[in-house]
Amino acid sequence: MKNLNLEAPNKIKRDLLADQATGELRRMIVQGALPPGEQVTERELSSLLGASRTPIREAVRALALEGLITLSSTGRYFVANPSEDELHDMLRVIGVLEGLAGRLACAVAAAESLAAIARLQEDMRRTANGQTHLDYFETNIAFHRAIVAASGNKVLIETHKALNDRLYRARYVCSTKAANRQRALGEHDAVVEALLARDGDRVERELRTHMAQAEKNITDTLFPRS
Repeated sequence: MKNLNLEAPNKIKRDLLADQATGELRRMIVQGALPPGEQVTERELSSLLGASRTPIREAVRALALEGLITLSSTGRYFVANPSEDELHDMLRVIGVLEGLAGRLACAVAAAESLAAIARLQEDMRRTANGQTHLDYFETNIAFHRAIVAASGNKVLIETHKALNDRLYRARYVCSTKAANRQRALGEHDAVVEALLARDGDRVERELRTHMAQAEKNITDTLFPRS
């Protein structure tokens, strides 16, 4: 295993559940401590986190289901390393899903749900210049999930989560750029304004535009042209 960077891993006690190991490994993948394409083994991860191999095994399987870890034809696990085209394909589908979710939310969501989305946007603004990128990123993810949840459509919610999980690392890396954050905050303001006005046409348009910008951010950040 390569030398790890960024934040040191948090040690996990043997009696803690697999979901805590899953969360810690997810953080390490998102922040690049476990780089794309890196092979991961239960033995090494168990030693790294100070956990028994049983919760580590369950964590690796959970992250494989999320698409953050892939299984090779030889049975070895690797940190997922999607191509630029694969990332763009997923973002385009998410743009359609979130646009539909926003439109449905305007029609069916309770006022309290829309107000909660607006509060998440304010939380994002407060964390935009914080000490860690992760706080801002997690609030950003919560903002988008809240919009999808407000649609009340279970299939849409499940489909969105499955795709969004696979985009965690790419979206995190893009969110660390100050210019991307400021642009995203402005785009979110427009989404919130449309939601509170229950303007389904506008909120769908704003969300799809926002995700199209995310495609550009990923290209510029992860696949810069020489």
